[in-house]
Amino acid sequence: MLKAIITFILNFFLLTVLFGQSLTIYTIPPPKPLNWKSPHHLLTSLGKNYMAKKPRQYPRREIGHVFVEIIDHGDSLYTSITSVDDECFEDVVVKKKGMAVLFKRYAGGHENPEEIKREINKRSEDGRIAFIRFLINDSAVVHLHHFIDSFQLLGYDKIYGGMNDPRKGKGAGCSS
Repeated sequence: MLKAIITFILNFFLLTVLFGQSLTIYTIPPPKPLNWKSPHHLLTSLGKNYMAKKPRQYPRREIGHVFVEIIDHGDSLYTSITSVDDECFEDVVVKKKGMAVLFKRYAGGHENPEEIKREINKRSEDGRIAFIRFLINDSAVVHLHHFIDSFQLLGYDKIYGGMNDPRKGKGAGCSS
C-alpha cells in the first residue's frame, strides 16, 4: 500500500512537471467553524470569528478564504480578491445588520501575489490550508488568463460581496 501511495505521489508531481500547466485551488478554514444551523447561529459564529485572536503570521479569515494558483510552464500566477476595508466587520459586529450583509457590495481588490505565496507557505507549515490541483491543457490556461484579464478590465475585481455573479459585475467572493 505504501509503495502504491509513493508511486502515485511521484507520478502526480512528475506529470505536473512534464505537463507544465496546473490549476490549484487553496482553501483556508475560518478561525472557528461556522454554524449553519440557523441564520442566528451563523451570524453568532461569524461574530465569534471576527472577534477571534488574529494570528501573527497571516491574516485572520473570518469566513474562510480561497486562493487560486495557475502554473503555465513554470510561470506561477497567484490570485484572490477580498474586501479592502473593515466596512463588512463594522456592519456585522458594530451595526449588527445581520444577514443583509451577505448581499451588500463592498469595495474589493486583488491580494498581492507575494503575500498570497507567503501565506500559503506559512499556513502549510501549521496545517491550516488544504488544496486540490488539476492538470490542465494550453486552452484551459488561455481561458483562465482571458477570464482574469476581462474581470480586471471591466473593474469587477473592485467589487466584493453582493449578489455573487462575477461574470455580470454583481459582486464576487474570493473564489472568483
